[in-house]
Amino acid sequence: MGISELSIDELKNYFFEFIAKNGDGWGYHIGNFYGQGGWLIQKLEIPPSRQESNPGGGFRQIDSHREFAKKYEEMSWDAAEELEKVGYIKRDRSQRQEGFYKITEEGKRQWEESGELGSGISSSVPDFWNIIHKDVTKVSRKKFEDGHYADAVESALKEVNKRVKEIVKSKTGRELDGASLMTTAFSANNPVISLDDLSSQSGRDVQIGYMQIFAGAMTGIRNPKAHDNIVISLDRATHLIFLASLLMCKLDESI
Repeated sequence: MGISELSIDELKNYFFEFIAKNGDGWGYHIGNFYGQGGWLIQKLEIPPSRQESNPGGGFRQIDSHREFAKKYEEMSWDAAEELEKVGYIKRDRSQRQEGFYKITEEGKRQWEESGELGSGISSSVPDFWNIIHKDVTKVSRKKFEDGHYADAVESALKEVNKRVKEIVKSKTGRELDGASLMTTAFSANNPVISLDDLSSQSGRDVQIGYMQIFAGAMTGIRNPKAHDNIVISLDRATHLIFLASLLMCKLDESI
């Protein structure tokens, strides 16, 4: 294989494999991945040297391993950064030197399920925003596409909370927040916002079910992301963006 043939997506897949196989328990330095005599050179079976013709005639020996390491050093750091953004690897903070990485629990699950990164880590993220609620798209899309997945999810759920809060305040004068806001807004006995026909049992079931989903999204998803520095994967963020969109669409359908 010529050394000019590797793309950034290929490097990400190789680096993920390197960390998944070696970085469980303690970190491995990125130099052990791309460097001379490193894992990737051995994986691709790059020969130690090659001949190159001189302009004036004859040949000279080229150190292929050194050439490879120099060429892919910067790109390997970029690959590691992107893998860290989506939550599959993390820096080993126990090491004083920068460049040590280890696999995360999310990364372990991805590796155990498929043995590779899958389409979710590709630089070409599928465009699903045309079916996401416009209010969620407005506050979350740029953050998501910049790789700030936890921030994108937090913004989406804050927007859901804001919309429900405005409706409740306009109808009752009360200013509530989070789970208590949702249980008040969607109470089956005295709802501020009705999501179905509450004269039937099925309608009451819908009302109660969505009340629990709205409240659970605040307690279990929005609050931890607002209070802690949480890193989530692209795939998980996508799922949660769809959840926020669903809640916004359900509000659009309210009676």
